[in-house]
Amino acid sequence: MRAVEFLMMTLAVAVLALGVWAVHKWIPRSGLGFFRPPSTESPTVPAPPASKPTPTPPIHKHTARADRDLGIPLGIVEVDVPTGFPFPTPADLPAGATRAQIIAKYGEPTVRVSGVEDGRLFERYYFIHHDRTRMTIATLRNGVVAWAESALNEHATAGAP
Repeated sequence: MRAVEFLMMTLAVAVLALGVWAVHKWIPRSGLGFFRPPSTESPTVPAPPASKPTPTPPIHKHTARADRDLGIPLGIVEVDVPTGFPFPTPADLPAGATRAQIIAKYGEPTVRVSGVEDGRLFERYYFIHHDRTRMTIATLRNGVVAWAESALNEHATAGAP
């Protein structure tokens, strides 16, 4: 019986010693640097990312509402609209046109939304005109145009963001 107790105690001490020896592998910054070989390299500190200028928020007429705001950032949203391809109209995107045909002729859409609906791939391509006053929306099912529609931004003026 004593031999079993001695064997169990020896096994427990061995597991504990193994854990102390391997802790520097499990927790790299454990502070037990005496287990690691000395390093001649100096630690590298990554450069901080360049900060973007923050836009000034618009002045609100109703200051009583300001305390109820949830901290949603206000400002102008910039959208890069490529100008190398022609702008498609709904007539340019007939039902049955494939994804490859659309991208080859009109380039990548400004916004692409994909999902699965009833087990089929559902995609929406948003093409935004470079002056940001017109938008064509193509709806694709399994990579083929199902329908296309156009939207006009009545509040935008040509050349204004």
